[in-house]
Amino acid sequence: LESLTTRGFYYSDWAASRIFQSLSPNEENSVTNQLSNREKEFLQYACTELTYKEIAEKMFCSPRTVESYRDTLFEKLGVKTRVALALYAVKIGLHKL
Repeated sequence: LESLTTRGFYYSDWAASRIFQSLSPNEENSVTNQLSNREKEFLQYACTELTYKEIAEKMFCSPRTVESYRDTLFEKLGVKTRVALALYAVKIGLHKL
């Protein structure tokens, strides 16, 4: 419950480990090398509690552009949630816990 109230989400250890395991090291490096600097910047902000509108303000772009970064990353990384994006960012070292 603490995770749910402080972060707004909860994933069991098992679920989090499955997300991490879904990317093999070779695939991970290949995908990471294909990310643009703006996509990496968005990934860093996605790890915060900022809304997409607030992320757009920080990145000096429109909310629709931020949604486009999100959707592109969902497709490139094969994930479906912002939490999975954040876990990926942590795994590749873009964000520290």
